[in-house]
Amino acid sequence: MIKLVLVVGVLGLSACGTSVNGGAPTTGGPSSAAASSGGAVKISIVPTEKGKVLFGPTGHALYTYQPDTARSSTCIGKCARNWPPLVGTPDPGAGLSASEFGTITRSDGARQITYNGHPLYYFGKDKAAVNMFGDGIAGVWHLAKVDDAGAAH
Repeated sequence: MIKLVLVVGVLGLSACGTSVNGGAPTTGGPSSAAASSGGAVKISIVPTEKGKVLFGPTGHALYTYQPDTARSSTCIGKCARNWPPLVGTPDPGAGLSASEFGTITRSDGARQITYNGHPLYYFGKDKAAVNMFGDGIAGVWHLAKVDDAGAAH
């Protein structure tokens, strides 16, 4: 019981400097702490020059990783430090349907949010909210986008 309280306290403190519940976009870039809110995580659609992109509560773009499956994330360890997973309970914004979102349980026990069966991530090098530097990296990282029919691509 004491260990659980200590872990929860540390996680709470590490998230204090970053808005994770729909506040103003940050400029420090997404981090694991920013991505690891255990509560409701606001997700929105933002029209960009690259299409209608999903953005997380930090104001940063969200990505999918092609090797993942609808049931598991293959981005762990160093990968997850560079590409922090979006974890918590999805809270879809205007134009999004709750039925499009779900969660998977990661190997570390965290509940990662999925969109149409695709686990969602931030890219650690997207320091400003307008950055979308991760799109196309290694041919397997893609912006989480919504087409006019609401499908992910």
